[in-house]
Amino acid sequence: MDSGAVMTRRNDHHEGHDDALARAVARCLFEDDTLDWNGAFVAARRILGVSVRDAMPSQARVRRHLEALEEVRLGAEEACLARRARVVRIVEVLEFVRFVLEPAEILVVGLLAQGVVVGPLEVHVRVLEGRSFQGLFDQLESVGIKEVSASSTVGPLGRFESVRFDSDGEAFTLTRIPQGHCAITHERNLVTGKPIAQETLETFSQFFASS
Repeated sequence: MDSGAVMTRRNDHHEGHDDALARAVARCLFEDDTLDWNGAFVAARRILGVSVRDAMPSQARVRRHLEALEEVRLGAEEACLARRARVVRIVEVLEFVRFVLEPAEILVVGLLAQGVVVGPLEVHVRVLEGRSFQGLFDQLESVGIKEVSASSTVGPLGRFESVRFDSDGEAFTLTRIPQGHCAITHERNLVTGKPIAQETLETFSQFFASS
């Protein structure tokens, strides 16, 4: 057997293991929506054992299997309604943030801005101008969001004030973009400087309302 055929068989072997692990991770996430990526991968590897020791499927592959599994188990219509309800909960939090901070705009960036609402996600949001985050802490606590932490996001475009918190099982990271930095950060990843998907809160919510 020539080396090309051996390599093909080896690649097919790894591909099969990747897909088996991706399916198992998707099942773990479907059965326990409190799991994050690490927890789901650990649980799936424990179930499948050494056969997937070297497998490393992408999160995108897992999401495809999870989306298909949701539609099989719940039905396509119920799965769509569940995703829409998830978006509604996210939008409600962000509308509250808008009410408190009165920003010029709220932008949703990253996977959510690409329309991805399956599997573990971090809600990355940019708050353009508006009031200081300091006033947000007490207001979030008043609606039951207790653990709010201050941090910063640093990259080639500068250092930006951020806050992180969890609400209804979703992890939020809000980053304030001050006046004068809106243009240079437009559709740019603040950590890497590379292009990133970005939508206004209105566009984001309307897209899912009509989907």
